[in-house]
Formats: sequence, structure tokens, C-alpha cells
Amino acid sequence: MIPQIQIEKIKGYNSSGIGMKINSDIEGALFPVNYKLLDEASDILVSKMNSDQIDLIIGLAGRGIIPAFILAQKLKKPLQIAYKNRLSLPNEIIVTEEHSRNKNLYFYINSMFENKRICIVDDEITSGNTFLNVYKELNSKGFVVNCFVAYIENGRNGRILLENRDAKLYTVFQV
Repeated sequence: MIPQIQIEKIKGYNSSGIGMKINSDIEGALFPVNYKLLDEASDILVSKMNSDQIDLIIGLAGRGIIPAFILAQKLKKPLQIAYKNRLSLPNEIIVTEEHSRNKNLYFYINSMFENKRICIVDDEITSGNTFLNVYKELNSKGFVVNCFVAYIENGRNGRILLENRDAKLYTVFQV
């Protein structure tokens, strides 16, 4: 079980000047989604996770939606999407992407949930900054983030950045 992956170096992709964009058949942006692979990878993640410690899955808009949907379905947990388009919903939490080359990139989360233990899901992790930004903003509003899930882990930098948090990082594939 190996995903189809294309790694693209992009000049100016993030604040450090050069970043990587990962395309895979887990998220469906460049390649069609391989649902058999996604299903098998999700089963591996579920076997590692303690679902009793999770009340809500938050999928990061864009490439994290499909993986988050499958994982929420397998864990039988509600799913909330962190949208990139502002919907002006009540109690909206705004997460900035400070590390992005696009300084106007945000996630918008409708916080109509209370006292939830949250798992944040995206398709991949490289630097860990996106997870960290969402984690910090949710924690500042009193929410508990228990885990991060990324189907693909690109290098170890993201894991290192997140390791001193109260949330565990779960991944399946390393590149």
C-alpha cells in the first residue's frame, strides 16, 4: 500500500522562501482519489487512535476535507470543516496562516461546539505550522486539541515542531 505522490518545490511557497507542495491520491487534487488506499490508511490510523478521547474531527479545507470525512465516518464522530472562505458564521474562529506566502490565507471555524476534544485532520504535514496555528487559536479559545492526523508526513520537521504539545500526531506514510 503506497500512495502515488508528487513532491513539487515551490519558490516563495512559504515565509522561508522555498516550500514543498505534495500531491497524492489521498486528497484528489492532482490524481484521482484512491479510495481503497484511503480506506486502508484510515483503518491504520483508527487502530492507533483512542477514539474515546475525541469528540469532534475538524478537517482543514482544501485537501484535508476528504481524509477528514473518511476518518470521521470510521470513528463515528461529527465532522466540522475549517473553511478558507469566510462564511460569517456566529462564534467564528479565525486562524491565520502566518507562515504562508499568501498573507491573506485564513481558516474559518464555526465554534458552535462546547467542551469538545478535537482532532485536526489534513492530508499531509511538512513544517507543522498549519497544525500549530490551528492548535494555538483553538487553545486560546478554551478548546482542547487532542490529536493531529496527517496521512502523509514529509520529513520530520512538523513532528518536531508539534512534539511538545498536549496533542499527538498520527501519520501513515513518510516521504
